[in-house]
Parts: sequence; structure tokens; C-alpha cells
Amino acid sequence: MAHLEAPVHWMSNVQTLWNDHGVRLFVEVGPGDILSNLIADTLPDPACIQTCLPAAELLTCKTALAQLFVQGSCRFRKS
Repeated sequence: MAHLEAPVHWMSNVQTLWNDHGVRLFVEVGPGDILSNLIADTLPDPACIQTCLPAAELLTCKTALAQLFVQGSCRFRKS
């Protein structure tokens, strides 16, 4: 219950990732783009990738993987 009643420190956590850890690429896993929009409202120029938009779920997931690959954040291995 304490977790449910505790405040969420969204802005300070996102700003810490940006300022202290140099995170510039955020990946939202799950339906929609709510967190990506919050990040865009919090930071000056973030890159946000959504992995799952309900209207085009499969295409969106594949596009997100392709974007990660291009960014050098995802590597595929042959089996």
C-alpha cells in the first residue's frame, strides 16, 4: 500500500537520467505514448521510441527495433 500512496518523482527521475547519466534515448514499452509525451514535456530535446501503439502494434514494434538498431543500441546475433 505504501507504494500506491507514495508520490511519483517523475520529473526528477527523468532529469537525473538526462543530466547525470547522459541518457538521450528513451524507449517506451507498452501501449500508447503517454510516457514519451511526458518525457518530451520534461526535457529539451529527447529521442523517444514507442514500441507498441495499438492501431499498428506489429509495425510499431518492428519500427522501434529498427530505430534501436540504427542508433547502435540493439545488436542481433545469428543463431
